[in-house]
Amino acid sequence: MKEMKEKILLFLLFFCISLGVLRAQEAEGGVAFVEGKTFAEALAMAKAEGKMLFVDCYTTWCGPCRMMTTKVFPQKLMGDYFNAKFVCLKVDMEKGEGPQLHKQWGVRAYPTFLFFDAEGKEVNRIVGGDSNAARFLEKVKWGIGSKGLAAMTARYDAGDRDTTFLTDYLDGNFAFMDTYFRRHLPKARFCISEATYLAWVDVSAYLPEDAGFLPLYFANGAGVLLEGGDMFVADSDGYIRLNLACPRRVLETGLERMRDAIRRYNE
Repeated sequence: MKEMKEKILLFLLFFCISLGVLRAQEAEGGVAFVEGKTFAEALAMAKAEGKMLFVDCYTTWCGPCRMMTTKVFPQKLMGDYFNAKFVCLKVDMEKGEGPQLHKQWGVRAYPTFLFFDAEGKEVNRIVGGDSNAARFLEKVKWGIGSKGLAAMTARYDAGDRDTTFLTDYLDGNFAFMDTYFRRHLPKARFCISEATYLAWVDVSAYLPEDAGFLPLYFANGAGVLLEGGDMFVADSDGYIRLNLACPRRVLETGLERMRDAIRRYNE
């Protein structure tokens, strides 16, 4: 009973602090989040105002979420950019419509920041907070700009095969993979190579280094065809070689399957 009361008090304290911070942010030039709105209502606001919609997916127990709320979003440089470009909404993923949106959007870690156009199409997402506001802002600008996921995917799907564009797209695949491994498989060692579309990844922290094991395991356990490093270079047991010259949605699906297969092996 005592433990339950303490949890309730902590929740109420966090709620009051968050509410105060949200109001202070708007007053002091930080990011102004709309209050008491559903996702659909906030999206309608964004469309009416000719803006995009920014959604902060958080939970009350998430430390990085609190850091972003109390340290990053109140900063003026954040408010100057976000308030002019977005309608901003916070959604608790464990309350109200949060659980449904959690499934709908495929949110797997907190905080997750989603960016939607006025029609409700996801344009970009950033997983994880950053205590450096300027650096976080650069991620935002890059993600919704001409080299962001949505823009690059649209150009690729439209048949654009310009050499410069394809080089940028491939660089984006390497950056996407690097971010994915840091978030989901942090013990995997991966370096972005130069002048190649092949990525070499050391997964020996998760799987056996036996010769020939890795290609068969990922083929049978994940439905992903890849090559073992030992097929090409001596002393490279534990490495896999991935071809990143592919559509990003294919890369993302492959990485998700690999992640799930590695987790099953280590259960």
